[in-house]
Amino acid sequence: MHSINMARPPKTKDGALEAAAAAVGSATDVEELRAAQALLLPLLGLTLDQTAMALGKNRFWVSRARNRLLRGEPAVRSRGGRRKALLTREEEVDMLLAVIVRRAGKMWNQESFHDAVRDELKNLKGAWVYDSTINDIAHRVASQLFPGATGEDLKKLEFHLGRLLSHADHFRRLMQHRRHMNY
Repeated sequence: MHSINMARPPKTKDGALEAAAAAVGSATDVEELRAAQALLLPLLGLTLDQTAMALGKNRFWVSRARNRLLRGEPAVRSRGGRRKALLTREEEVDMLLAVIVRRAGKMWNQESFHDAVRDELKNLKGAWVYDSTINDIAHRVASQLFPGATGEDLKKLEFHLGRLLSHADHFRRLMQHRRHMNY
C-alpha cells in the first residue's frame, strides 16, 4: 500500500483570507493577480503544487509570492520598464514633434538636433540628458510614428517632417477659420 503524503496547512495570519481577496480585487496587472491568487488559493484548500499548476508557475514562485504578501511587501518585484523615465511615451512624442516643428524650414540650423531636444527637456523637466537618452527617445518616437523607422530615420527626415507638420498646423487653423466664417 502507498502512503498518502498530506501537505501541511498553509501559513496564515489573522485576516489573511480577507487580505488575499482584497489583493485579488486590487491587482493592476496579470503578475499581481497571480501573486494574489498564490496567497488565496492555498487558503481555499489547494496545495502549493496545485496552486502552481493553476497559475502556470512553479511551487517555489508560489511560495515566494505568498510569503512576500504575508510580510506586507509588494506582490511582485518589478524589473525592467521605465522606472526612471522623464516623460511618458505620449509626452515624448509631443515634445519631439514640437522640437521638429519649431526647427521646421531651418535646414542650416546652427543648433544640433540633440541640443534642441536637450534644451526642450531642460525647459520641461529641468533635466540634462546624454546624447544616448536623446537617441533612445528619437528611436521610440520614430517607431511609434512610422513602424519600422529608427531614430536615425527621424533625424534624416526632420527638415521635411517639420515643414509638413508646420504646414499641416497652418492648414488646420485655416480650415477652422473658414468654418467660423461660414465659407
